[in-house]
Amino acid sequence: MSRTRLILLAVALFAGIAALLMFLNLQRATPADQAAVAAAPAVETVQVLVVNRDLAAGEVVKAGDVIFTTWPKDAINPNFITEEADPQGPQTFTGAVARVAVNKGEPVTIARLVKPGDKSFLAAIMRPGFRAVALPASAATAAGGFILPGDSVDVLLVREIEVTVGQSTTKRVESQTILEDVRVLAVDQTYRPAGEEEEQTPSAPEVMTLELAPRDAEMLATAGKLGTVQLALRSLNSEENQAMGTQARPGRIMRQNVAAPDLEPTTVRITAYGNVTERTVGE
Repeated sequence: MSRTRLILLAVALFAGIAALLMFLNLQRATPADQAAVAAAPAVETVQVLVVNRDLAAGEVVKAGDVIFTTWPKDAINPNFITEEADPQGPQTFTGAVARVAVNKGEPVTIARLVKPGDKSFLAAIMRPGFRAVALPASAATAAGGFILPGDSVDVLLVREIEVTVGQSTTKRVESQTILEDVRVLAVDQTYRPAGEEEEQTPSAPEVMTLELAPRDAEMLATAGKLGTVQLALRSLNSEENQAMGTQARPGRIMRQNVAAPDLEPTTVRITAYGNVTERTVGE
């Protein structure tokens, strides 16, 4: 027999012995491994309320946005909402507002979502950079009580000014639109997130809370000292409501004479709130 054949036979014999040893080892190990797996305890889980989609800060939670999912019990945080603690969790947090951005799959906590009635809820539904300003109201100054949270209104200032013509002084009533497309945050102590459809009965309000930019808030505070502030309800279908935003206007002024005499065209000097202007009337 040649040397090459001897080498091949030796290699084959060695490989066969190695394969046999591996087989026997596996046969011995398999029952032990199965016993170890059978003896391992099952992982205990609970149902935890989580966010079902990405939520931006200030976004309102709608039905289906939060759901219960399986969570390892050992990984439970005391701030998590479990099904055992609140079986109606998805309904409880429908209408809540995200304080911060929340990613899909993150557990719901009161630090992330604020429910209606909780502290800071009104601050959570406001747009960044805006302020909540309360305004005394009545049925006469608030569209008969038909203004509801989430509606848009125009703010009007009605005031009386004195006009001096020669030796005589008359009074005139001036009305001016000072703010347009202002969002109503709350009526008295009632508020709801924009887009939440719930039936509300009109009533005579005492206070309206408006969402205003800081400078517009200052303007409204000043207007309240100059005359009567009224709110005009805007149509929901108006094209003017599309991406207009709250803004001050130069004003569309309508004047009504109060016991003013018939006059020939003449130049009059008007003094109102420290400002003196001249106008030609009677033309």
